[in-house]
Parts: sequence; structure tokens; C-alpha cells
Amino acid sequence: MQNSDETNLIQPGRRVSRRTAISTLAVGAGGLLVANGLPTASVMAAPTVAPGLALGKIGFQLSHEQFPAPQLADLGVQAEAGGFDNVWMSDHFQPWQDNQGHAGYARVTQAVIGQRTKTLGVGTFVTCPTYRYRPAELAQAFATLSQFTPGRVIMGVGTGEALNETAATGEWGNYAERAARLIEAVTVIRQMWTGQTITYKGKYFQVQNARLYDPPVSNIPIYIAATGPKSMYLAGQYGGPDYRQH
Repeated sequence: MQNSDETNLIQPGRRVSRRTAISTLAVGAGGLLVANGLPTASVMAAPTVAPGLALGKIGFQLSHEQFPAPQLADLGVQAEAGGFDNVWMSDHFQPWQDNQGHAGYARVTQAVIGQRTKTLGVGTFVTCPTYRYRPAELAQAFATLSQFTPGRVIMGVGTGEALNETAATGEWGNYAERAARLIEAVTVIRQMWTGQTITYKGKYFQVQNARLYDPPVSNIPIYIAATGPKSMYLAGQYGGPDYRQH
């Protein structure tokens, strides 16, 4: 079972699965390209300017379903050496199908690649911050990553897939619920990143007198996956490299 609102991206003359790219169409991304001979067979034109990103830069996808995490880390190092600007990694609890055979933990892979590279942007592609992960925990995790790799951490988020969330939690809402959860989660994460003590009481998430004592040392852009019109609207409202409350 997958997101009912998310379908395959279709580019002129080529069909590209949504698994191959974080869709940031609503926040000004470039188009998708397919690179023959690369292990994941995809590259991505980055969205509008943000720390570690600039329009026209090229990213390389690292799929935890295809390779063990240590091999993905090696590929990340090679991607930087080969001139790629960013790497984007899947964040799944299970592979898409059994014969893929892998599903490493994205946060560890991000940290390892960040420490083994110098300039490479390191992002998720995408993380679901609403079921098996909680937004306050993710806020802390990404803030800590930014301590190690300032200006190079990127958070890509989405409304999730039952393949991962139901398997890990037994929970799965309809699209309206998942979109509402995502809005609350992104709100909590951004508030936590201010380093101030916050209390948040939403329908799905509550945070009480919580503070990150080590907030991000640089801006962390949040890009929202959007391959359907409802998610594109959500991404335009709540995502982007330099978000301002509106």
C-alpha cells in the first residue's frame, strides 16, 4: 500500500518512479535526469538556493534497499569525488520487495557519509516524521547531524508509506490524516530548532516544555515530497529552503 496522493513522475519522453527523486516541484526544483550506468540510475537537479544547495547542482541517490549501508557510505564518498554536490538517501524500514534484501538506518548512514566527505550535502529522500519517528526526536537527530556537518544537512519529508509505517507501528491513516500529521510534525521540528523552550499541543503531537540544548548550527532546509496536487500545495505552504511562517 502506498500514498494514494503520490503517483509516478512522468517527464517528457521518460517515466521515472517517485522512488528515484524527492519531488520539490512546489518549491522551485529543477527537472529530473537519468544517468546511465549509476547504481541507482538517477540524479536530481537541486531546488532553490539553500545551505549546501544551489539551483542546477546535481544530487546522487543512495537507496538503502539496494545496498548494505557500509557500501552506500562508500558510494557517497565516490559521489563527492566524482563531482556530485549532494546525496539523497531513502529512509525505509523495509525494502520495496524481499529480493532487494536491505533496509539500513538512514541517520547512521548520513552521519558516516558526512564525516567521510568535505562539501557534500547529505539529505533524506524521504523521512516520514509522523509514525515510527516522532518529530521532537527527529529535530534532535538532525540538529546533532548539523553539529558534525554544518551547512550540509538536508531533511526531506513525506506523508509516508504503509510498507514502512504500518509494519513498524501498526498505524496508518488516510491521506487527510497523514497530511495533517506532517504539518504538525514540520511545525514542531522547526520550533525545536530555534533552541527555545517550547510547548506544542496539536491533534496528533504534543510537546511540553521541551528544548534542544544543541540546536542546528546552520539552517536545515526541509523539502516535502510532492507528486500529487494536494501534496504539492502542502509543500508550497510548509516546505522550502528558507521557510518563514505565513
